[in-house]
Amino acid sequence: MTKKTILSGIFAIALVAVAGMGINRSVNNDANLSDFALVNVEALAQAETGDEFTQKTDCIACQRDHSCLGKDGQTYSWAHHKNDPSH
Repeated sequence: MTKKTILSGIFAIALVAVAGMGINRSVNNDANLSDFALVNVEALAQAETGDEFTQKTDCIACQRDHSCLGKDGQTYSWAHHKNDPSH
C-alpha cells in the first residue's frame, strides 16, 4: 500500500465518523424538542378550563405566539404570565 492510499483511507474513516456524530446530535436534538412540545400540549390539555390552567401555572393561554415560564418551572407555549399587562 502506498502512503497516499493509507491517508485516503484514514480521511474516509474520519469523514464517516464526523458525519455519524452530526447525525447522532441531530437526532438527539429532535427528541428533546419533541419532549418539550409534548409537555406543552399535555399541560394545556390537562386543564379543563382557562382558570384551572392559570391556577396551576400562573400562565394564561393565548392565541398569539408567546411563551410563559410557569410557577412549576416549565415553559408553556402560546401563553403569557397572568401579571404581564403587555398582553
